[in-house]
Order: sequence, then C-alpha cells, then structure tokens
Amino acid sequence: MIHLLAPKDKYKWNPIWHKCYEIWNNSPYTIKLWDDITLNELLKSDDEDFYNNYLNKCPNIYKWDYARYVILEKHGGAYFDMDVEIIDGSFFQKLKSSKLYLYGAYASSGVEPVIMIETEGFEKLFWFLLKQFIQKRIIDNKPNTIKNVIWKTGPLALTSFYLMWIKDNMVNVNNGNNIQILPWELFGQSDNDLRYCTHHYTKTWR
Repeated sequence: MIHLLAPKDKYKWNPIWHKCYEIWNNSPYTIKLWDDITLNELLKSDDEDFYNNYLNKCPNIYKWDYARYVILEKHGGAYFDMDVEIIDGSFFQKLKSSKLYLYGAYASSGVEPVIMIETEGFEKLFWFLLKQFIQKRIIDNKPNTIKNVIWKTGPLALTSFYLMWIKDNMVNVNNGNNIQILPWELFGQSDNDLRYCTHHYTKTWR
C-alpha cells in the first residue's frame, strides 16, 4: 500500500501534486490518501494523551511529520511525499523482504522522511521507538516552532534516530543490514536519465 498525505481540499494542493497523484492513480498499487481529518483520527487513536496535551498544540507540520511514522507502524507499506513524481516504478520489484528503505538526503549522510518503504518482515519496533524518541523532543523545553520542526519531527529527528539504530545503541538486534538508503541521485535528482523518481521540493508546508 502507498500512503500519501494531503489536505482534503484539493484546491490547496500545489499543481505538481496533482500530476504526481495522477501517476499513482494509474499505477497497480493500492493508494491511501490521508487528509486532515483522517490524520487527526489516527493520531488520537494512537496516543490520545500525547495528541491532546502536546501534538495538537504544535504547528500542523508537526502532526503531518509525526503521522508518517504512526501510519507505517500501524499499516506498513510505503510513504511518499506528494511532490515525489514516479518516473520508473520498476524499483519496487527489486526491494527485499524484512527491510526499510529510506530516502537519502541531498549532499549529506542523513535521511529524510520523503520516501519510506517498509517491506514485509521489517521490525516494527523501529517505529515504536522512533515515536518515543520524537515525543521526547516535542515535550522538551525547546519551543515547538516552525523554526525547530526539522529537528523535532523532520529530517534531523529521523536521521538522529536512524544513526542510533544502525549503531545498535538502542536495540540488541542486527541493525546493520535491515535499512537501506535510496540514493538521492536516483530518487530525487531531476536531471539524471537513470532516475526512478523526481523530488520536486515544493516545500508547501513552509
């Protein structure tokens, strides 16, 4: 299943989102489009106290970021940002079981929650511990502002947790081989003839 997040009102969508969404609609995959209402319902059912006391008081982008991890914990499958355009979907057939594939950040060793693909058998504990990790960042004394969202719930949060996971600092399992990075050159860059996806970086959340 492919999970996508977007406002219920399609008039609020960036034009490129419509193009990317149409490609998914014509694909052989099951698509689940999460909107403002269904996301809030999901987050409340997952942890109502955290939602009411902290998450619901943050800017909306915190909820959209955090919900991605909840979705994959509860439902599995793959998450894609709405501004990711599928050019060649053949990479899906090359994915291996019991793995998590994360989008590699541009010009850094980090990862971004732009594309996250969980295959059958991957350790669900990853998402559970990631949620706890992010909750601590939201609850801490650092202001829950737009300025801090990248560190609290976005790419820097995911990267920090990912690095701890693969170094086996948090769980006693063989973490080194169960997460693979999707290289930006193939999944993000727009001028590579061999690319599988293009990430358009619409940055609508800003």
